[in-house]
Amino acid sequence: MSVKWGRLPEVPLITVRFPGQKYGQEKEKEKEKIKEKEKDSKEKEKDKKTVNGHTFSSIPIVGPISCTHCLKPFTNKDAYTCANCSAFVHKGCRESLASCAKVKMKVRHL
Repeated sequence: MSVKWGRLPEVPLITVRFPGQKYGQEKEKEKEKIKEKEKDSKEKEKDKKTVNGHTFSSIPIVGPISCTHCLKPFTNKDAYTCANCSAFVHKGCRESLASCAKVKMKVRHL
């Protein structure tokens, strides 16, 4: 029996890439961002409260604004505004504010 020694035929190399640690970290960061956005939107929905026809939601303070009920300026992040009549009130003043005029008008027209 004789053995021939020689070159093997050229075979193309196939490269296979597996997602590395960097790719996995980027996906995790994206998932965390989505979860944070969902959490923020749930908190905003939770902050919305209807009192005396007003639909209040919390807002950031921009500029010198005074409370519609007590006329005191806002010092902290406790400002709320009505989606119907645009009244600005403190968190504690929401219960004391008179009924929403815009809601009363809508009810009368119906």
